[in-house]
Amino acid sequence: MRDRRFEPRHTANDPVEVSWPGGTGSGILRDYSRSGARIEMEHPVKVGTEAHIKVRGLELAGQIRSCVRTQTAAHLLGIEFDPEFQGKIRRNS
Repeated sequence: MRDRRFEPRHTANDPVEVSWPGGTGSGILRDYSRSGARIEMEHPVKVGTEAHIKVRGLELAGQIRSCVRTQTAAHLLGIEFDPEFQGKIRRNS
């Protein structure tokens, strides 16, 4: 199966706050692209849930597209940004 991601992904290690209807949590931004991000969190979030992410002084919105438990008992969330927010996170150089 071909990888559907076609945008460059940038590694990161930034703290984030994630909120969704009925919950909040903190995590670590692991990587991001113009259209999405991967966040490591202690607790799972249901796929399809709308979420708000606070990172680097920015507030972004998106939808949880995947949630996978890792061997360390953390969960990796794949988040697709709403089109209005795509491209707002910039790599600090």
